[in-house]
Amino acid sequence: MNAASFERCSDITETDIVGAVSSAEAFRSFLDRAATVGMPEEGAPKVLLAIARLATPQCTWLEGELRVGIEGNEQQSRVAILVATGGQPPRRVAPVMHLRVPLDEFTRAVRLAPRLIEPLKVLENGPRIVLGTVEAVVKISQRPSSRPTRQQMIAVPPEAKRSTPHMAAVVPDIHSKPTRVRMEAVRIEDASEAQREQADIDDLWDRDPE
Repeated sequence: MNAASFERCSDITETDIVGAVSSAEAFRSFLDRAATVGMPEEGAPKVLLAIARLATPQCTWLEGELRVGIEGNEQQSRVAILVATGGQPPRRVAPVMHLRVPLDEFTRAVRLAPRLIEPLKVLENGPRIVLGTVEAVVKISQRPSSRPTRQQMIAVPPEAKRSTPHMAAVVPDIHSKPTRVRMEAVRIEDASEAQREQADIDDLWDRDPE
């Protein structure tokens, strides 16, 4: 298969995509070409068509749960592609791709054209975009959090937790004087299920090897 040779990302064709997923070397060549020619407003999100194709039977050289992370700012975007197999830590499918394209182009594309990333699903679409296979979504939502949850605190006066002698019997004019009640903290249940799932996603992302 010839190396990718499209002049703009908007020129990416089905032939380019089929060629990209034919082997690990062809896929890296495709990403290198996209990084070289990618420019703002020239169809850079079309690279997601090839990335998503990795999660289909058409790609025979890659197995496992696919994860795609896209981060960036108003000037550039960074695309990392990871795969995890058999409960092992995720590994990179290819070197991180850097594009001179605003992150907002990918954010809009994922929101407005979901078919662009099929069969991947959106795990997160905000300051960071995270895409994954259906299997990865299920696994993340079901496994217990590997991070300790932050515990919120609620202040409760000691009188609410134990009985004490009536202070008015000791200090008759207690209600006519300013008083200071010492507050003690008790723990309440922490984060919602959605927060714990997000911690799981961040945990898997943090274990992305360099």
